[in-house]
Amino acid sequence: MSESELSGPDFQALFEAAPGLYLVLTPELTIVAASDAYLAATMTRRDEVLGRHLFDVFPDNPDDPEATGVRNLRASLDRVLAERRPDTMPVQKYDIRRPAAEGGTFEERHWSPVNSPVLGPGGEVRYIIHRVEDVTDYVRLEAHGSVMAAEIFQRQRDLDDANGRLRAANHELKALSERLQELDRLKTQFFANVSHEFRTPLTLMLGPLEELLAMDRTRLAPPARQLVMIAHRNSIRLLKLVNSLLDFSRLEAGRVEPAFQQVDLAALTTELAGQFRILCQRAGIRLVLNMPRMEEPAWVDRGMWERIVLNLLSNAVKFTFEGEIEVTLRRSISQRDVELVVRDTGSGIPPEELPLIFDRFHRVEQTVARSHEGTGIGLALVRELVTLHGGSVSVSSERGRGSTFTVRIPLGAAHLPQRAIRPAAPAPDQTRPYVEEAARWIEATEPEPSGDGRRGRPYVILAEDNADLRTYIRRLLDGRCEVHAVADGQAAFDAALARYPSLILTDVAMPRLDGFALLRKVRTEPALRGVPVIMVTSRADDAALAEGLEGGADDYLIKPFTARELIARVTKVLELGRAREALERIGGGPEQRNGS
Repeated sequence: MSESELSGPDFQALFEAAPGLYLVLTPELTIVAASDAYLAATMTRRDEVLGRHLFDVFPDNPDDPEATGVRNLRASLDRVLAERRPDTMPVQKYDIRRPAAEGGTFEERHWSPVNSPVLGPGGEVRYIIHRVEDVTDYVRLEAHGSVMAAEIFQRQRDLDDANGRLRAANHELKALSERLQELDRLKTQFFANVSHEFRTPLTLMLGPLEELLAMDRTRLAPPARQLVMIAHRNSIRLLKLVNSLLDFSRLEAGRVEPAFQQVDLAALTTELAGQFRILCQRAGIRLVLNMPRMEEPAWVDRGMWERIVLNLLSNAVKFTFEGEIEVTLRRSISQRDVELVVRDTGSGIPPEELPLIFDRFHRVEQTVARSHEGTGIGLALVRELVTLHGGSVSVSSERGRGSTFTVRIPLGAAHLPQRAIRPAAPAPDQTRPYVEEAARWIEATEPEPSGDGRRGRPYVILAEDNADLRTYIRRLLDGRCEVHAVADGQAAFDAALARYPSLILTDVAMPRLDGFALLRKVRTEPALRGVPVIMVTSRADDAALAEGLEGGADDYLIKPFTARELIARVTKVLELGRAREALERIGGGPEQRNGS
């Protein structure tokens, strides 16, 4: 390395070779430095300008009586000295004198100047950097009507401005992205905290309820025992939801530590899938298991694999009403992976929903299902658990003909982190909540008797897809009304056409026909237009309330509700209905209705 390179860069040489047009002035406007590009543009030499006053070197064109270049530039430089900040000038006409060898005449030039101060340690102006851009060609093109060239120049400047705005927008987007990531982290932490807090009251609910159910049957009357069983089943369902939320929040936060171990995957999967066999028989669905024994062992986290299988199977039961559910375990074509395939002949998934099906909290609304209940995290949880195994999950589906979910994980343990290959702690049985929830869905679609046939009591049609809630409401009203309970809005509408009801009590979220659609059909059907309707929903927002009342609902009941509140509202609406019928009879209105 040379001595000059060791001593540091030659800043004077760097400045003079800079591509821009720069001039350095003292506060007295004496020229002390100039870039080569500036000298070339102004047709001057360095030895001619250094140490001289700016306006001695660059005077106004004496042949132009309207020349204002010196005056405008002096005013800008005065502002820089006074305000100690850069000053950008508009485009200036400032003619440049040719060298004496070329006649010494002035040549018309147009410049876009910027004057910037260089401050000393005490904040005083030490130097002024005078930077210019020669825009003469642009001005001439514009003056000669070359619109295209002027537009190109302007577009270039606009593009520069747009790039500046784009950089600012990118900065804002980055800040927004960081903020969203923080909000996502806080949301995940919130789910984890809430899920943990739910576990204590759930323990104090499940423990006493199981003690009651374990009592001798003579100590607990059948009606009371039925209520305890309903509370127990739904406490287990709530525990399943809480566990799913907690698992998902831990996965998102990266706090899940798998314990992979060698497993007879065919035997384990057969055991899990077999828990649904009786349920499928009750629902009239064939359950087909193809589980040949795997020659090479698979390494999985047993608890995670259980969640994967149970979620996919319960999902298949939810959307399948006839045909079969087939569960297959096989080697992939490459022989390097094992595939779990769950195929059903259910309602299928709309094509537009397929790309979103594994997104967290996404629910497929416009499809036929045994129930509309769910949090929208089951399939998202499956994807996260499969990913932890180094695998993938995919789906194919045809509307009305069923869906096929394929889970693929590598065989062997070479792809797994060594710290995760270890024995797992004993885990509680996870099948019970899934099987009991599927049982409720099947109960929800089984036909129920149309009341006890006793006349003289108000005839109420109850539409609710949750079997336990349907049983509970029916029990509360049974002493006061003749209740016909059905599992969806379409069945309720058909029942109302067959026999005119005193009241329709309907849930909002239901398969086939939801509560709002049922309300619209009732209000537009001449034979049913006057039937009172009470909406029951989990949605407590004003928009849902307004939608129901504006659609013609007589009342709105928000879950959770008390038995006293339900009975009071039903009684009130029935009394108003009877009063309305009495007024119609006095006024000569129709006395007889369909089936009454």
